[in-house]
Amino acid sequence: MINTLSGSIITPALRSCQASPTEGTLRNHRGDVVGRLAPDGWVEKYGLNYAKHHLHRFGAWATERRHLAEMQEMGAKGMRLLLDDGRTFEATLDRWLRYYFKPAGMQSDQVALPDRFWVVHPPGARQLTLEIGIN
Repeated sequence: MINTLSGSIITPALRSCQASPTEGTLRNHRGDVVGRLAPDGWVEKYGLNYAKHHLHRFGAWATERRHLAEMQEMGAKGMRLLLDDGRTFEATLDRWLRYYFKPAGMQSDQVALPDRFWVVHPPGARQLTLEIGIN
């Protein structure tokens, strides 16, 4: 299998840390789940702390480069960050693929998306929806 973002071949060893489209999760290099595909098609990363997880020097949020390819495989709409202060940040996969950059000095293969490409919802502003199918 070829990673569409880097053109590299995905080996079985690398695949073990990657998302499974049927599983709907993103995992870090240790195998810990760091994101899940929500029923509405967005990959959600939760419990993030702005002071700790935001790349202040770059004015951006980051993720592992391979997570973008995994989101493509899952058919995800984009990434939703659920912060511990109640704010929600959303960016479509299309925006990630068009505007991501490789921040200098990162220890792992991370890519970042500048703040201007995220839609920010203040605490309590996100509306939950219920879809009902009528036959």
